[in-house]
Amino acid sequence: MLQTTAFVVVCHAWVTGLRRDPTRLVTSKPPFVRPPDTSPAQRRTSAYIGRSAAAPRPVPTPPMPTLPRLLPVVAALLFAQAAGAQDSWRTHADLSRARVALDSFTVFAGDRPIGWQRLGWAKEGETRIVGLVLWDWKPLSKTVGSSTWIMSDEITLNGVSQRSEVRFSTKLVELGLRQQGRMGTTDMRITLDRAQDRIVGSALTPSGGATPATIDVSASDDVIDDNALSVILPLIRWREGLTFTIPVLASGKGTTETYTASVVDRRTTTVAAGTFEVWRVALAGGRYVLEADVTAAPPYRVVRFGPRGAPMSAQLVR
Repeated sequence: MLQTTAFVVVCHAWVTGLRRDPTRLVTSKPPFVRPPDTSPAQRRTSAYIGRSAAAPRPVPTPPMPTLPRLLPVVAALLFAQAAGAQDSWRTHADLSRARVALDSFTVFAGDRPIGWQRLGWAKEGETRIVGLVLWDWKPLSKTVGSSTWIMSDEITLNGVSQRSEVRFSTKLVELGLRQQGRMGTTDMRITLDRAQDRIVGSALTPSGGATPATIDVSASDDVIDDNALSVILPLIRWREGLTFTIPVLASGKGTTETYTASVVDRRTTTVAAGTFEVWRVALAGGRYVLEADVTAAPPYRVVRFGPRGAPMSAQLVR
């Protein structure tokens, strides 16, 4: 595994260098060109090495392109930039699909159940319906708006227990996160709040040591917490060929990464909760690709999700 990882890193470094300097693709040495006006005796002397006996001939400067020649080039660049741009996920979202719900999943490793997960999605004032345990939330800035939607995520899995609650505004702008749990004997705790165009707070994670790390990161309205992706997916109007990007906040690290969401295909899938017509969706970003099955008909919900290529998945029970 280590050798394979090293090979991938080397290939990635080579490709990155090639993008910066395309001439690296040329593997043959350039032909030797003898400097002008030099004799064999001069070429054998150490004094000659590294310089020419005669001054180099001036290279004529090519004329600047005229405006008519520049216009097609500029137009082609603008077209390529527009073609490569990705829409915001909000362009493809239908916020009316948001529903008060509590979905329960069993986590499988192959065919063996190894844990459970429960996702809750509710409005302020309706949280008792889904049994959410709220935290005392006060906005750090009057400009962020009032909390309307609350996402709750609970999971217990092989010695790991965790609970997360994310608050959103009416337009589904993240306002804050509270998360706590344990991994073995190690406590985990994250507290984040929106302060205008930034997410600030602290994170205590197993990989971060015994002291909470300070979080202060720029966050646009489109940024989605990595704990809340599963409740955003049912809001998207999926269709064949759809691809867009999502800026994702890695709440434990205080960084944002760009994920690419795309439709794999439309299929029928069967889980404990029943048989559903779904869109198979891929989320590529970070260190893995997450695949999720989202129902193609209301009530829109995720019925299965898990990392691509791994024998682990969460499947809807009810």
